[in-house]
Formats: sequence, structure tokens, C-alpha cells
Amino acid sequence: MTEQGARALAGDRHDPDPGERARAIRDAVLALPEVARLSAGALGEVATYLPGDRVPGIRFTPEGTQVHVVLTAAGAEAIPAAAGTIARAAGPGPVHVHIEDVETSRIGKDA
Repeated sequence: MTEQGARALAGDRHDPDPGERARAIRDAVLALPEVARLSAGALGEVATYLPGDRVPGIRFTPEGTQVHVVLTAAGAEAIPAAAGTIARAAGPGPVHVHIEDVETSRIGKDA
């Protein structure tokens, strides 16, 4: 992770760029083995919208950061622990983790 990304993830007040913060959270959360992918919601509405770009699955609200994820089957075995790990990876401040689904399509298949 870049120094700028680390500052953004830490909520550094000198880096007000929501795009950089959303990307840093995305990268940190996707690095977790419990997370299969981020989820933009049923209608694709959960995202940080930026000029010419968007970061699906991450939304900033006055109440805190929302992180919407699809867990791996292994992550589903301990959903509360996985949610806590995701919240810590998303950085300081209130983080609301939404488990949208559990990916089971790879279970029993050669991947």
C-alpha cells in the first residue's frame, strides 16, 4: 500500500480525498481471506461515486463507513469474527459491515 493510501485508511485529516480513502479500504478489505469480493448491492447503489469512477461496496455516510461484502465459505463459519476483522481493516471511526452473501460456488469444485 502506498504511503498516501495508508494515510487515507488511517483517516488522516490532511488527506480529504474520499476516492483515495475508498480505494485504500477496498484494498485492505479485499486482502482478507474471509472476503470473496465487495458488493455494490442488488441495484449497484452501494459505492463511492467519483468523477469518472466509482468504488463499489464502500459508502461514506454521516453515521460512518459502510462496507458491503460477500464472504468466502470459510469466512461464513465465523461471521461475527469476520465482520470484526473487516471493520478493523476498514480503519478508524464507525464502520458498519454488511454481509450481503456467502460465496459457495467453489465448494467441492476444482478451482
